[in-house]
Amino acid sequence: SNPQEVLYIQIARSFGNKLNAKPFEELSRRLPLNRFQKLSKRERIGAVKHVSGLYSLTTIQDCISEQRNSSVISFLEGGCVNSFSWKYKGARPGGFPNRRVEQFAFFVSEFDFDHFFIFLSPKELLGYFRTLFRTINASIEEKSMRISTRLAEVLIINCFVPFMFWFGQQMHRSDLCENALEILQLLPFEMNHILTEWNRVGIRPQHALDSQGLLEIYNNHCLKKKCLTCSIGINVLKQ
Repeated sequence: SNPQEVLYIQIARSFGNKLNAKPFEELSRRLPLNRFQKLSKRERIGAVKHVSGLYSLTTIQDCISEQRNSSVISFLEGGCVNSFSWKYKGARPGGFPNRRVEQFAFFVSEFDFDHFFIFLSPKELLGYFRTLFRTINASIEEKSMRISTRLAEVLIINCFVPFMFWFGQQMHRSDLCENALEILQLLPFEMNHILTEWNRVGIRPQHALDSQGLLEIYNNHCLKKKCLTCSIGINVLKQ
């Protein structure tokens, strides 16, 4: 697989989070990176909005240059994501699909998809990501649409770290996989209803690596009621 295309799809899925990962992935596949990158920055934002199916056609026509030849623009006529695919229920207003689509549009319009960053040390990587999000936010005039620190951390955890780990495996570079895990140790843990339940039974994460591990245990053991095959589950049952 083309690493840049894999990263592009992974970024899309991460902006969708678990709730809207599928329509975001469909959006990225309907708007392939190799074609997307042929557009200007302004046209890229218009193309993402158009293919999402969440915006009116007149808005898109305003964003796509009339000077573009038909071969470049034709792929935008290949269909859009069904607007009913997007889920609002379960999302907070800050995470509504139309907001996330617009943030995704700004992000991928600025990001150059050069994946050199995976060869940096974990601390250098965090510096790179912080600079990246500052640069992207500086390009977004509407302050309410800028990417928050928390969203940036979620994107690093759910997108860039898994991509780095995958790339390390593809290259047979265990050091890259280790760097990916070390980044998680440098990031704060996320708190949600699942982590709150872990906290209730006395298990508290120290960093993002811990919280990701606890989420994985929850999905693969707790939800499937495999308590007796889990050392944590056995200890909790003994209490």
